[in-house]
Amino acid sequence: SKLTKLFQAFFCGKGKASMVVNINQCASTYDETLHVMKFSAIAKQVVQVIPDKPVDSLSPCLFGRDGKPLLRNGVIDSEALESYLSEEELLDEEADMFLLPQSELLNMIEGLRTKLLAERRRNLVQEIEIRKEMGDAMLQQILESE
Repeated sequence: SKLTKLFQAFFCGKGKASMVVNINQCASTYDETLHVMKFSAIAKQVVQVIPDKPVDSLSPCLFGRDGKPLLRNGVIDSEALESYLSEEELLDEEADMFLLPQSELLNMIEGLRTKLLAERRRNLVQEIEIRKEMGDAMLQQILESE
């Protein structure tokens, strides 16, 4: 729903949420008021636990060529790296891990920036044409009404 989208950050643990309960003293709404108060009491006890991200959710640059994670408990496992890579391969692997994804991202950003500028130019030309057409149409209507 729209409310869920609006408060999504709060529901994901990035904010503090409060519940405001409006009750009525009329006897005719006693059942509804009781239901709201019970719900409020239950909602007070809700605690959100944010789980730690698994290694699988990390970016691909933190995995070696064979697909095995280079991290163990959040720390780079240097013993595992040294056991199957020589020092030169280790340096090449580090360069591949950090430079290739970054250069690919930079190329993608540059391509998207070019597309954005082209789209803005196209929209500007279209807006100018529409304004000219509307101005001509309004001028024609004014001339016809006189």
